[in-house]
Amino acid sequence: MNFMILSLLALSAAPADIARTITTAHLPPAAVSYIVVEADTGHAVLSLNPETPRSPASTIKALTTYASLDLLGPSYTWHTKALVRGKLEDGVLDGDLILQGGGDPYMTLER
Repeated sequence: MNFMILSLLALSAAPADIARTITTAHLPPAAVSYIVVEADTGHAVLSLNPETPRSPASTIKALTTYASLDLLGPSYTWHTKALVRGKLEDGVLDGDLILQGGGDPYMTLER
């Protein structure tokens, strides 16, 4: 079987909107993976290249954000503690400044 026939077979099993998106983006079906799983049974309902390793897509980030908001709530605030070990005199620390992060996504080297 040649590549064109394999591509058409792979897309023929896909829902129309997904097949159209793949075709419109000029993607070879081998470059796309998806899997739709029944939540109750874990049974795969639809898939295309489900065994091909891929980097996570933005949908994974959306899922992680949803889970975080569900678990922590939308008004959750991150806490970062600043601790000193040594002597603080006239605003000058002779010792160590210890930052104990609490998961603040905005605490970066630049800030």
